[in-house]
Amino acid sequence: MNRQAAHQSNWDRRVGKQQNRHVNESRHGIFRDFGAGEEAAREAPRRRSTPSTSRRLRIGVTSFAAGGSERSETLAFSLGQEIIAALGCFSCLDAIDGVSPNYAVPTCLVREHQFRRMGLDYQLDLTVAQNGPDNQINVRLLDLCGNAHAIWSKSLDPTDCGAHRIHEFVATHVVGCVGPVIPLIEADLKRPNRHVTTGFLRRALPLMFSMESERFRQAGQLIDLALEIDPDDAEIAALAARWQHFSIPFGYAPHSRPQFVKVRGLAQRALRSNPENVEALAIYAHYCAFLEKNFDTALRHFDRSLHLNPSQAFIWGLSGPTFCYIGEPKTALHRLDRYRDLAPFDPSASCFQFLYTLAYLFNEDYERAAMVGARAVAAFPDFVNGYKPLVAALGHLGRREEVKPYVERLLRLEPDFTVETFAEVYPIKNAADRRRYMEGLRLAGVPAA
Repeated sequence: MNRQAAHQSNWDRRVGKQQNRHVNESRHGIFRDFGAGEEAAREAPRRRSTPSTSRRLRIGVTSFAAGGSERSETLAFSLGQEIIAALGCFSCLDAIDGVSPNYAVPTCLVREHQFRRMGLDYQLDLTVAQNGPDNQINVRLLDLCGNAHAIWSKSLDPTDCGAHRIHEFVATHVVGCVGPVIPLIEADLKRPNRHVTTGFLRRALPLMFSMESERFRQAGQLIDLALEIDPDDAEIAALAARWQHFSIPFGYAPHSRPQFVKVRGLAQRALRSNPENVEALAIYAHYCAFLEKNFDTALRHFDRSLHLNPSQAFIWGLSGPTFCYIGEPKTALHRLDRYRDLAPFDPSASCFQFLYTLAYLFNEDYERAAMVGARAVAAFPDFVNGYKPLVAALGHLGRREEVKPYVERLLRLEPDFTVETFAEVYPIKNAADRRRYMEGLRLAGVPAA
């Protein structure tokens, strides 16, 4: 038996040895500023528990551009995202996103020691080297148990596959080496404009995930161009929905019902083309809960999305608010912890601080809600909904002087906001939770009516 075949056997056996796998170190390390959340995971309600991950292998994915050019950085980042999505189809492992769109930091130089603290079994490194007009792609899989060693490495030459098929080419080769070849969800490459829109999307991905204001705006322009060319493509519509979702805290889109309806509509458009697009399922679920207070539909779509790809961190995080709305904040905290466990280097993590603030508030942990909420509104001072859980938490804590500037800012952003209007529109299922939230706002000095 050759070395790779022997290791495949070890891979299969190791699936059954993960019952005591824990990842608390990463939660106390990189994401210490979010506040503790692992006790919430232990106390999550039994009635609706999240899927068990104790028997799943953990593989981290990093990408790096050897030449440092923007072109190769963009390709490396988007290839990393494609591989993570493909690996999510395995039922035996979690793909941990270690891909960074920060062009100034060589990913492979700063990740390995951090990955070791996360209880990873494997690490997959991808390097893009530019050679004139062509690209050479090197992939390496490391076994991190015991003394780290390479299981296999490959050099891939995508020259003959065409620029618009590089991602499919690389993902297929990687998945074929990681384990049994699985059927990837492939886009319909026969569409006449597919290669054009793919180019727009691959350029947009690192710009969007950088979460830098100007880059984020440029990503939106590229996504809009792709959507104009192919308005029925599920991948484009889902990415457009995600961009529109994040554009609200960034201030590129208004915090308004028409904007929420627009995001939901883009998700629905994606689902009409591909009912199994996991991001579209999650975004649609979130807005079903938030806009329509249709919690059962939201939970069903979140469950479907995670069944299709349980390694998609964005889905775990976005599902957190819905569990707050239905009165299960401990489950919400568990899901948010799962998000940051799967995407420990996610540059959009600052947006998820708003969701932690909400979960801590519903869990009556007002100190943590105030601490995390203050950082969240400092990062996104024009996002009006970010102020509401922070203000309510400070109200319950009796910090009238501290909360005063936040109330003033909230009322400048939403002049008609009152405790009464909040009670009418905010999606809270349980009367006791609604009264508690309203009381916090009232104690903070928000007008009653």
